[in-house]
Amino acid sequence: MAGPSPALILNALPGDAHALAVGFSGGVDSSVLLDLAGQCGHPVRAIHIHHGLSPDADQWTDHCRSVCQRYGIDLQVVGVRPRQQGQGPEAAARQVRYQAFEAALAEGEALLLGHHADDQAETLLLRLVRGTGPDGMGGMARVRPLGKGWLVRPLLDQTRRDLKAYAHDQGLGWVDDPSNDQARFDRNYLRHHVLPTLTARWPQAVSAITRYASHRRDEAQATRPLVDRWLAEHALFNGPAGDEAPGAIGPLPVESLAAEPIPLQKVLLRRWLTVGGMAVPGSQQLAAGRAMLLEASADAQPQWAWPGGRVTRHRGYLFRLPAQWPAVPAPLRLRPGAAQAWGDIGRIVVGRRVAADEGLWVRPPRPGDRLPIRRGGHTPVKERLRRAGVPPWWRHRLPLLVDGSDKPLALIDGSATGEGPGDDGLFFAPARLPSGPDWHWLGPGRG
Repeated sequence: MAGPSPALILNALPGDAHALAVGFSGGVDSSVLLDLAGQCGHPVRAIHIHHGLSPDADQWTDHCRSVCQRYGIDLQVVGVRPRQQGQGPEAAARQVRYQAFEAALAEGEALLLGHHADDQAETLLLRLVRGTGPDGMGGMARVRPLGKGWLVRPLLDQTRRDLKAYAHDQGLGWVDDPSNDQARFDRNYLRHHVLPTLTARWPQAVSAITRYASHRRDEAQATRPLVDRWLAEHALFNGPAGDEAPGAIGPLPVESLAAEPIPLQKVLLRRWLTVGGMAVPGSQQLAAGRAMLLEASADAQPQWAWPGGRVTRHRGYLFRLPAQWPAVPAPLRLRPGAAQAWGDIGRIVVGRRVAADEGLWVRPPRPGDRLPIRRGGHTPVKERLRRAGVPPWWRHRLPLLVDGSDKPLALIDGSATGEGPGDDGLFFAPARLPSGPDWHWLGPGRG
């Protein structure tokens, strides 16, 4: 394996990447990466994330400024403050760091990160002991989209020893973070205690582990089009007209999914959650969720929830819903000829000719509400919603049109009430929630 060179970066870049941004911490890995990037012939700048977690953080920033001035490279310093919300300090720092990188990235720019083969081996071992699924064993991706550009890890085939040798040969200076020696952090424990033991017995352990990750990524890339094709053929459509991307895949049919072998069911469920932008639970949770959703009685409506989301079964389909339900909106006075927000879950389009002096309001349905019907009499709102196939999570959130005395007049349920939304009618457009890609589904002809 050849040592560090600019060719590693050039060969890893996506075809439309025209500028480089180096994630520059000042450590040996990113110092080597910055040196190589400056030899590639592309515009280069550096981004330094100042976490403020170490008393030496300001000195590291000063070092990065000095190095960039010597190279004639612009440096952007971004201050962040990690917040531990149910996660460890490593995960919290990583989350805000990537958020900062994504926000700082320009159109068509490739963010270069200095992760190397030892980092990849540590990642796989860490995921293995935590019980990751098959996708997780592919390790860190060499290239993936990020914000307006790309995230690229060109050094994944280089060992930590390779990078230090290059740094010494080129006379590069770098800073060391003392926290990297603290074994109380899981990754550091693997780095200082587990990997040295493995490589003492099996010197090629790091390269073997990283080769395995590469095989897993190749396998995933080869099978993913087949999985996406199955989803596109069987799931309901959930995107704008003409959108054939995986993100347009909507609710999943239980009958079609249950007809497949159980291992394939798990693969399809995992991919369906992923293309919806949801955090996929671990293998045991996924297996339990699959059994709960597919093996319940035909008239049941099982619901599988985990910290990253929830899936529920309704009328023969699986729906991806947010882990936390949005709030039920408060009553709202209608303004004719306007589009008004219905809480955080949608908007109501009010026709231009809706009379302002009629004192029309909308509010969520309540137990006992009844609607007038054309042949005379009334029908319970609850029954009307059930017959229309409106999912349970919408039945107490849809806007109900009432008069000034709170008498129910009509449901505004995603189909035009009156002559049309732009004329005399009313129309409800549910919001699409990133945390629940099937949340906006209102039922047949409305989703």
